[in-house]
Amino acid sequence: MIDLVAPVAWIPNTGVFGEPEPPPEPPPAPPPPVPWPVLASSADIDEWGAWKWPKGVCPQSATLLAQSFTLSSESPMTRKRRHVVMAGGDRWVYDLEFRNNRKLIQRVEALLARLKGPLGKVALWDFERPRPLGQALDWRSIPITYFTDGTTFTDGTGFGPSTTVGYHVYYDWPLGAEEIKIVGFPQNTTQLIGGDQIGINGRLYRLARDATSDGYGIARVYLHRGLIGAVSHDTPIVTTRPTSPFELVDDDQGARSRSASSAVPTLTLRFIEAL
Repeated sequence: MIDLVAPVAWIPNTGVFGEPEPPPEPPPAPPPPVPWPVLASSADIDEWGAWKWPKGVCPQSATLLAQSFTLSSESPMTRKRRHVVMAGGDRWVYDLEFRNNRKLIQRVEALLARLKGPLGKVALWDFERPRPLGQALDWRSIPITYFTDGTTFTDGTGFGPSTTVGYHVYYDWPLGAEEIKIVGFPQNTTQLIGGDQIGINGRLYRLARDATSDGYGIARVYLHRGLIGAVSHDTPIVTTRPTSPFELVDDDQGARSRSASSAVPTLTLRFIEAL
């Protein structure tokens, strides 16, 4: 006699009822992801998550290109271009060459071993222009004076906390903005000139015009490309070795070559900015 209270199931091709089949076991959980970057400490990674460039390592040759990205059509009859438009996505392209120094090349190869091809990111700056040609100094280089001789005031004068030392962004600016305002300059001066480069939120930008401050120390700055991300008020401006995150252009980077006339190999690398 079949117990109608107990769960039953029809067993195919038998004509009888029986116990239901147990549910299938769930698939095994996937292994935890491998943490990246590996073998890294806080001293190896910058605040934006990119590997720091090895100290004291400088290429013998460097070519930095501010690459624009445009779309255009060309006449098949006259080969005249028309309808050229900006598509966004401007980026930096960096070619570095190391030669005649085996110790230096091996330090670069150690970095490449950590990058794992285009997977890793490394913070690079313009080796030719580590500082602006104008007179602007990085905020970390500006001296700060404190009173240590017990000076007091009796008229209620006090000192409030300073949130940022040096140059910083004035007001909020959206993604894609090609001009911003910077505050902190001496009044009515030109501290940055066209072609100088600055860093904003870990990204490298080149000035398209001179930046002249007004009577309040605020300067309007025109950038060679739109902001990669929105920038908030009081964001610091870096003028000493401003960097951007770069990645190797492909997995074939890092091969050494050596000529018959030299016992020391040459290492050539191509990086593109990681957008």
